[in-house]
Amino acid sequence: MDDRPTLLMLGSGEPMRAALEEALVRYAALPEAADADSPVASVLAAAPDLVVLLGDAARAHATILPKLASNALTASVPVALLSPEGLDVRLSAARFGVALVPRTASADEMARQMAQLAREMPERPTQSGGAVGEGTLEELLDILRRELQGGILSVSQEGGRAARFVLRPGRNVEVAIRDFVKRIKPLVKESKPLHYELDDPGTGKLAVLDDDSDDGDRAILVGRRILLVEDDAATADALAQELRGQGAIVAVATSQGGGLDRARALDPEVVLVDEAALDGEGFAVLRTIRRDLSLRWASILVARLRDLLPAETAPRMDRLAGSLAPLLAPDREIAELAKKNQRFEARMETCGPSRLLRALAASGNTFHVTARHPRVVVELDVAEGLVAGADATPMGDASRRASGTAAVAAMLAVGSARVTVEPREAPKSANLLMPVGDLFMAAAKESPPIRPSLPPLASQAPAAGSLPPPALLGELRRVLDQLKEQGLADLTGEHDLAAVEAAV
Repeated sequence: MDDRPTLLMLGSGEPMRAALEEALVRYAALPEAADADSPVASVLAAAPDLVVLLGDAARAHATILPKLASNALTASVPVALLSPEGLDVRLSAARFGVALVPRTASADEMARQMAQLAREMPERPTQSGGAVGEGTLEELLDILRRELQGGILSVSQEGGRAARFVLRPGRNVEVAIRDFVKRIKPLVKESKPLHYELDDPGTGKLAVLDDDSDDGDRAILVGRRILLVEDDAATADALAQELRGQGAIVAVATSQGGGLDRARALDPEVVLVDEAALDGEGFAVLRTIRRDLSLRWASILVARLRDLLPAETAPRMDRLAGSLAPLLAPDREIAELAKKNQRFEARMETCGPSRLLRALAASGNTFHVTARHPRVVVELDVAEGLVAGADATPMGDASRRASGTAAVAAMLAVGSARVTVEPREAPKSANLLMPVGDLFMAAAKESPPIRPSLPPLASQAPAAGSLPPPALLGELRRVLDQLKEQGLADLTGEHDLAAVEAAV
C-alpha cells in the first residue's frame, strides 16, 4: 500500500516545477499537477494532503484561495504558497491562513519543506499558546486578521483571570481588534504576566450566531442531531423542546460534562453552546469534546442562547437554521455525490468518518470506501443503507490488521484521511452489516490498532521574559502604526488606531 502523502501542484509557469516534482519523490511524496483554470474542480478530483500554489496560481492566490474556501469539500484541504519571501507575502499568507514556502534556488530544500507540510498540516496542532510579549503580539494580530474557520482566543493572567472571545471567519479587522483590546483591557491594568491560547476547531468546524447572521430555511433542522450545552435548566428545556418541535434530535449536556455519555449515543453533527459559558466551564467541556474520539467531529456553533428564545416574539429558529446551513454543507455535498453513484475522492476532514458514511449510506447505493492515512489504511463497504464490512491495515505492521468494529475504531483514531469512494455491484466484505450509528457506538468502545491522533491535554506553560502587561496596548499601537506605514490598507483600516484609542 502507498502511504506517501499527495501534493497537488496547482499552477503553471514555474520554471523549477520538474525539479520540484523529482525532489518530492525523493522525499517520499506523491506529486500531482493541474493548471489554475479550475482550482476547485482540480482539488476535488485529487483530494490531496496539501495543495501547493505556484507560478500563475501563486500570483493569483488572492483570487484562488477564496474560491477554495467557499466550497464545502475543498475548504478543509491545507494550502501552501510557493513565493519569494517578503512582508506583503507573509501577511497575505497569514490573512488567508495558508502556509508559506519561500521560493529559493534550491529545489531540494523547497521540496523538503513541502513534503514535511504535507505530512504535518492535515493533523497540525489545534491548540497554540505562549507569553504575550513583543515577539508574540504580532502573532496575535495575525490571528485576528485571518479569514479561517474560526477559533477561540484566550488571554489570561498567570494564576488569575482570563478574557476569551470567539474569532469569526471573515470578521472585519477593525471590529476584531477593537473587541480584542476591550476584552484584555482589565487584564493589562494589573502587573501580572499574560499568556495567550488559541483553540481552533480542529477536526470540527466553528461558527458564530450573532446579529450579523442570516436567516435560513428551518427545514434544515429536520433530522439534525444537536448537542446543546447549557447549564440553565429552563433555557435548556425550552430550547430543546423547540428544536425537537422542528424535527431535530437533541441531547443536553452541562458545562461540567454531565450528559456527554448520552451525547455519544446521539453522534451529534452540531454542538450548540452559549457564548457566555466560554468564560467559565463551558470552555473546558468544549476541550473535552475536542479530545473525544466520538464527539470531536461535531461542528461547534456559538450563540447567545437566550436570544434564540426572545420573551415577546417567536423563537428564532430561522436564524439558527441560517447558521447551521454552512456547517452542514459538507454532508450535503457528499450526499449529492453519492446519489450520482460515481467514483469520487474527498478528505475525511470535511465532516468526519461518521457523517461521511451516513451520507453515503443514505443514498442506498453500494460503495467500496478506502480511507488512507500515513499510519493506517481502512477499507469499508457500504450497501443497502448499512456498513457491510470493514478492515484496517496499519502501515508497516500487517500483523496488527483489524476487522469489523476494531477497523472502524482505527478510522476514529486518525484526524485526517484521503477517502476514495468507488461504486460496486456488491460489497467485498460482510463482517459487520450494521447501521452507521450503531457501528460507531460499538467502535468507540474498541481499542484502535494505532495510537489516536489527539490534541494535547493542556497548552505549553508561558515562556519567560514576556513584555510587561502595562506595555501591551502601547505595543499593539506600534504594530498597527507599522502596518499603516507599509500601506497595508487591506489589513488595517484608517479607523483602527482610533478604535484602539477609544477602547483604552
